[in-house]
Order: sequence, then structure tokens, then C-alpha cells
Amino acid sequence: MSDLHFLDVGVWKGRTTGFLLEQAPTNIQAYLFEPDPRRMESLEQRFKNDSRVSFYEAALTDTNEPGVFYVPAPGGEGSSLYADKKTSVGADTTLVDCINAFDFISNLPPGPIVLYSNCEGGEFNFMPLLLNSDLHKRIVLWSIAFHHGDRKIPSMKPAYWEIEKRMNELGIENVPGHFGKGDIKAGKLEKFIKKVLEHVPSTHP
Repeated sequence: MSDLHFLDVGVWKGRTTGFLLEQAPTNIQAYLFEPDPRRMESLEQRFKNDSRVSFYEAALTDTNEPGVFYVPAPGGEGSSLYADKKTSVGADTTLVDCINAFDFISNLPPGPIVLYSNCEGGEFNFMPLLLNSDLHKRIVLWSIAFHHGDRKIPSMKPAYWEIEKRMNELGIENVPGHFGKGDIKAGKLEKFIKKVLEHVPSTHP
């Protein structure tokens, strides 16, 4: 019996993963990527008793080399590897570990993959790796929050259009999955979780 692999990239408080694991069967594995050590500490406390969860205090990107991380105050919300992200202007910096997405996904055990990402620009590093290799065939559901444009990362506009073009060529749908409190009350997060659970392998032989 194989597992569903749920990659939560840029976890922050872990709301989506928490909601998913409350409803999921045993054959699901959640991989939490969060480079902010303060947030990771709270995530480890939240999920410490759930053996389905693996923790990575790192950014999922296109390299295994440490990267400069811009951490705005207060609270670090919107922290990014990109200096020209609006929230990076005037932010503190620190070095964080990075994990190459191609290497990581290549080494996952058999089973379908859901890629859920809200990583403040890191998507522009790892998405080309996945879309231009056979690894994209393992990913059964994509939910990528893109951070391009004048209000987010202006330099990434061209990269976004290239990624969108490639996703269209491959017939990949980007499923909305990052919701505010009003959306959650309206049931949108619950609908997204149902989409994820559709891909959990059957436990029957």
C-alpha cells in the first residue's frame, strides 16, 4: 500500500496541513517546509504526536546551498528569499538552509504527490525544475500561490508567464488552496481538502 505525499511549502502556522490530517486516513505523509525557526518550533509542538509529519526547517528551492532570507518585522510574515519582494525592503536578513526540490521529490517513496505551496517566491526557483522533468507526472494536484507582479515580486513577472505557459502545455491545473478566514467560513478550505483526499490511495488490496 502506498501513501499520498503532501508537501506543504511555506507552512507558516500549518492550518491547511492540520485540517487535512484531522480528516485523512493513515496512509498519508505530510512534509512541512518552513525556514523560519520560530515558526518551525511552533509547528513541531503542534504536530509532535503525529507520526505522519516530517519537518524541514528549510526553503524548498533549486539548490542545496544556504540562501539569504529576508524577514520583515514584526512577526516575519511574508519572509522571502527575494530581495525585491515588497516585504523584503528594510527587512532583517538571515541565512537559511535550502533543499533542492528535484532531489527531494526524486527520493520520495512510491505514491501520488500533492504540492501545496505558499512560499513567497520560492516557487519561481523550483517550478521550472519540476515542469521540465518527468517529475511533474508524479504530482496529482498542484496548488501554487504565485508571488509576481508590482505588489509582490516585480522581477518575477516574466518567470510567471513562462511557468503558466508550461503548465498549460502540460495540461496542469493550478487549484486554489490558500484561503483567508472568510473563505474558510464559506467552506472553501473544506472543498480543497476533499480534492486532496480524492488522491489518497485505496487501502484495499
